Amino acid sequence: MTPKESQLGKLARKLLTFTRNDRLKWEETADEQTFCLVVDSGMIQIQERPQEGLFTPSQPAQHPVEYVLTVLNENNITAGTFTGAHTEGGQRLLHELYDAARESALRPDRVIDRIDSEITRLAETGHRR
Repeated sequence: MTPKESQLGKLARKLLTFTRNDRLKWEETADEQTFCLVVDSGMIQIQERPQEGLFTPSQPAQHPVEYVLTVLNENNITAGTFTGAHTEGGQRLLHELYDAARESALRPDRVIDRIDSEITRLAETGHRR
């Protein structure tokens, strides 16, 4: 593992901790599989994407997707990319970060609660859409 990979791995762990503790707010992007965190000095993206080069008809990939952390500078130029490929548990860490970032950006629990309340209200008042 290179020093840069080590540094990005530490950053990924810190991002996961702070995201799980609701101290960071991730945002949606135009790509449904990518979430971003904008900071003064740049942007961080976490992405779920298909793994490349692992598929053969006789030997399908065990994990058809991979997770990638990308750090961009203030000019939107890639400063570093971390796939966790050379780090034990790196993909698991990025998968957990992706799930936490997705939860932070989309807040599916809030959406479900609002829909549930609306359905209850509509049923009680007899209104249909």
